[in-house]
Amino acid sequence: MISDLYSVQIEFERSIFYLNTLKNEDIDIYNRNKYSVESINNQHIFYHFDVYGRMHTNFTILKSFIRKNCLLIDGEETCEIDIKNSQPLFLSKLIDESNTRWVKSDEFQLFTTLVKDGNYYQFLIDKLQLKNKSDAKQLTYKVFFGQNRSNSKVDQMFVKLFPTIHNFIKLYKNEHKDYKVLAYDLQKAESKLIFNQIIKKIMNLNSDIKIITVHDSIIVQKKYKNFVSNIFFSEIFNHFESSLINL
Repeated sequence: MISDLYSVQIEFERSIFYLNTLKNEDIDIYNRNKYSVESINNQHIFYHFDVYGRMHTNFTILKSFIRKNCLLIDGEETCEIDIKNSQPLFLSKLIDESNTRWVKSDEFQLFTTLVKDGNYYQFLIDKLQLKNKSDAKQLTYKVFFGQNRSNSKVDQMFVKLFPTIHNFIKLYKNEHKDYKVLAYDLQKAESKLIFNQIIKKIMNLNSDIKIITVHDSIIVQKKYKNFVSNIFFSEIFNHFESSLINL
């Protein structure tokens, strides 16, 4: 995994041109991405694993456009394969495995169907009249990983759609006496699936494939897209089968 990082090249001028269009929007994001682009271009690769199993590298902070359009592996075009609505998906499994009686079955069925089909964020956009997917993600992350205060606007919006799931989130955090625990547990579950199941199987079947991870997604050469996608989504299906199939 680490040696694969040094096989990546970046289309430098294209990346910088794109970043310059964002310079006036958020200078901090611009500077972080510019530094990362320059580091990749100069083969100054950094990496570390956090305590939750996530691998942080030059590539994990890149804007999505750059990751999807400006990265090469051994000079060849790449593609990114990801888990749709990853954190809500892992929450659905956590709820299922907890055997809780606090979440109503019809509400859980709706939530699980949405995350299974990858329609969760669009559902929030439509029901809450949000502007875009970015707003839906931001709302979700604030509810999942925040302190869930009663006067929180995002919590109030989420409660309108999923009241008992919101209650489960609060109870889970209260039980562990740490509002950050849900973020930690979902990230651990995500890392375990990506590294211990998906990547392990890919490498066992074809050790020539070089893989770059970006938390809930992986980047490979396009020539391996079909092969890797079949493994990727098969492992996801098997992992979530109990909570997503037996509705």
